Amino acid sequence: MIVLVGFMGAGKSTVGRQLAARTGLPFVDSDAALVERLGMPIPDYFTEHGETAFRDAERRTVLDLLATQEPCVLALGGGALGSAEVVAALASHQVVHLDVDLEEALTRAGDPAGRPMLRRHDVPQLYASRRPVYENAADVAVDTTGRDAGEVTESIIHALPRRSRPQVVLVGPPGSGKSAVGHALAELLGAGCTETDREVERLAGTPVSEVFVDLGEPRFRELEREATMQVLTRDGVVEIGGGAITDPTVREALRDHTVVFLDVGIADAARRIGFDQSSSMVALLPRRSWIRHMETRRPLYAEVATWTVDTAGRSVQDVADQVVELLQGGSA
Repeated sequence: MIVLVGFMGAGKSTVGRQLAARTGLPFVDSDAALVERLGMPIPDYFTEHGETAFRDAERRTVLDLLATQEPCVLALGGGALGSAEVVAALASHQVVHLDVDLEEALTRAGDPAGRPMLRRHDVPQLYASRRPVYENAADVAVDTTGRDAGEVTESIIHALPRRSRPQVVLVGPPGSGKSAVGHALAELLGAGCTETDREVERLAGTPVSEVFVDLGEPRFRELEREATMQVLTRDGVVEIGGGAITDPTVREALRDHTVVFLDVGIADAARRIGFDQSSSMVALLPRRSWIRHMETRRPLYAEVATWTVDTAGRSVQDVADQVVELLQGGSA
């Protein structure tokens, strides 16, 4: 989980949404979760019950999110790190401190009516006391003063420590041999192989073909994007579903990876798939649809590819051997 901390007005919610879009992760705002739990706006609860009760509710809400929330970008309220329990819980997450100078923070924060802490007479002292707490808890600090959300988001992406990443990502249409080549390649590399279709099934709790038919293509593509962004943080060989490439978020993410486009023509694809006999999702794609999709997607595969490997008329082992050669410094 990527957790954004910082003083009010640092831009946690605005940057958080952009960072979530770039990483393909959901965005969660702890203040929004807290409002849902309290059943009333934060200023109203603050007025009716006082700061002590509010901080206790905030602590419990944040701890629950840190313990149970699926991978996401989580923005914490400015005072959440006043709890030692919350600070301790952050140790297992990637924490980003969005730093900002006080003058700009107050300008961004706006009307004090919606920010109970701005009604205090000692805001400068509060800012000074909280800033080192953010710094000590954070893995990365990014200054947001005088910068727009896009610039800040880009800085975070480059500053975050690199996680595990695939040795190679395979893209291509149905019938290109991604699955078979992926497993053969993984064996040659002594690594694992992850297929995004299997991850979609895990997220949906149902076979890919049923997700596509029962939930519709838009929902399937959402799950496919989520699954793809998750597997791009794993090592080994990753094989991505044929349509995932149409998602701009996926294409942007692939720019940082070693990608092999397994190209193929309709004759070989049809033979491998057996359109009429296949029980998989690709049975839904008749020949004309496959050709139409390929005309649209071929430039997208080529756009993200480090190398293109033609699989037509070739054995799985032959293709896998060529990919290994490329990875070891050969030429396409």
